[in-house]
Amino acid sequence: MKVFGLVGALAGLLSLAAPGLAAAACKLGQLAELPIVMHGTAPWTTVKIDGKEASFVLDSGAFFSTMTPAKAAEFGLSLEWAPWNLSITGVGGEAANPRVATVKTLTFSGIPVSRVQFLVVGQGGGGAAGLLGQNFLHLADDEYDLAHGVVRLIKPMDCGRAAMVYWAATGATYSAVEKLEGQEKDYHTYAPVYVNGVRLKAILDTGANASVISSRAAARAGLTPQMEGAKLVGVSSGVGSRLIRTWSVPVGVFKFGDEEVRNTRIQIAGVELTNADMLLGADFFLSHHVFVSNSQRMIYFTYNGGNVFNLTTPLRAPDRPEQAAAGDPAAAGAAPPDAAQAEVASDEPKDADDYGRRGSALAARKDFDAAIRDFDKAIALAPGEARFYYQRALAHIGLKQAFLAMADLDETLKRRPDDTDALMTRGELKISGQDRAGAGRDLDAASAALPLQADARLRLAQDNERLERFDRVIAEIDRWLPVHQDEAQTAQGYNIRCWARANQGRELDRALDDCNRAIRVVRNASDLENRGLVHLRRTEYDPAIDDYDAALKLRPNLPWALYGRGLARLAKGDAAGGAADIAAAKAVFPRIVEITRARGIAPAGAPTPAATP
Repeated sequence: MKVFGLVGALAGLLSLAAPGLAAAACKLGQLAELPIVMHGTAPWTTVKIDGKEASFVLDSGAFFSTMTPAKAAEFGLSLEWAPWNLSITGVGGEAANPRVATVKTLTFSGIPVSRVQFLVVGQGGGGAAGLLGQNFLHLADDEYDLAHGVVRLIKPMDCGRAAMVYWAATGATYSAVEKLEGQEKDYHTYAPVYVNGVRLKAILDTGANASVISSRAAARAGLTPQMEGAKLVGVSSGVGSRLIRTWSVPVGVFKFGDEEVRNTRIQIAGVELTNADMLLGADFFLSHHVFVSNSQRMIYFTYNGGNVFNLTTPLRAPDRPEQAAAGDPAAAGAAPPDAAQAEVASDEPKDADDYGRRGSALAARKDFDAAIRDFDKAIALAPGEARFYYQRALAHIGLKQAFLAMADLDETLKRRPDDTDALMTRGELKISGQDRAGAGRDLDAASAALPLQADARLRLAQDNERLERFDRVIAEIDRWLPVHQDEAQTAQGYNIRCWARANQGRELDRALDDCNRAIRVVRNASDLENRGLVHLRRTEYDPAIDDYDAALKLRPNLPWALYGRGLARLAKGDAAGGAADIAAAKAVFPRIVEITRARGIAPAGAPTPAATP
């Protein structure tokens, strides 16, 4: 496959003032400076696809750049099959036989590149057009400064083995780590790390929302889901069909280079990593300024401050890197105060965009108060820019300040009435505030503004589900499914459509097919519970009870499963068992009888339980 080809002059020159090196001895040619806006903990950058703007996740963990099927359709790109033996391996397994889209002109940082190929797969990341991967990043050396909203592609000239930490003051502390070798044509950035003293091989992966250790490698370091203090984080997916359960576990010491982080928490999961033990994710990059020298095969980094890994709660008491050796200040992971001040001074925002990007990085680290201060400054400098109001709204949501968030979303939509993200976010706030009519108007406006098969239609379906607008749920999934082939995603879509059809009590054959398709990919409580409802509607009481039993085995006290099983048991003449299940369901969710009666969920001949007062 053809990778990025680039011929042209370097965009500019930077003087390298690195520790122990005369500035005149080395020059850095800046090939490109990519503005980065954090969406959660995903670093997004905007490029142009044949003249149209598109936002991609800058993913150092992706071996090749990708695009979602919906975006390829939106840009009118024709698709070809990739080489027959090419497959993509990710945390969710393997996606075989992907297709390829060829972009006539990709423009980034003002530089046009002709005939650039993207693999077309289902995962983009929160609505992004896709991923910019290592075939893009290997154009040059890579400087990651996510805390200040920028990634630079740099060509060193006459630098030899100079330390590429030009941003740090002379004498400041930094780490230098030699990259580990990968397999042939494997462009991932591998590095050795130590977890509780056990050496692991990590991939530096900006596309990973959080750092994660494979369960197999974690066990070597004494980390398991059963250990004291382990907490289930949730279920996630990547490339491939498998859904992954993830736990947060306490870690005594994490060491990378000369930096140690003590008494922190890191995620572990049953991921299958090719040729690696761990992903060092965006949480690490947000707390460090990192230079990956592909030319030297070295990694350099300095510590910015704040939490290194534990970004799941608002920033209060940061976990800080400690000295690697007692009494040795040079081994400390954090730069001394004078160096830290010098770095901040050199990177102080200069305009509204700078403040906006830094604010998004602060919000990604859950430092919402500081993020709002930066968004305030961005808005003061550029009051007509809608995106800063939207970013500030998200920060207010992070602080549970719904009224202030709503005001900012209103300001966003005054300036950009067809902003679908703002419309959906405002609709979701209105759902929480019980403004069902207003929420419906916002969701309908977003639906009208979206491209036909947009990735965001899955989110719209979920929002309409909360409003019990089941016809619209089905319509959104019908538009979304045709171009989505990734099994983990489509299973979610089939499950949602099954639930909508089951609640309507119509198209039950199709509903059963939807649930079966979802369950073939992943057998979880939600899918089983939904199929149980389909069987209940079809008066198939034994299969309904079997599905509800299986769902409750995975997640005890599910109110819908308990209630549905109770109705099925009543229909089969088990009055005591049915009454016990219904009572248990009402104890968990008192309104369940009222809601199910409104939807007509009761098999023929079964007594209808009295509504809860």
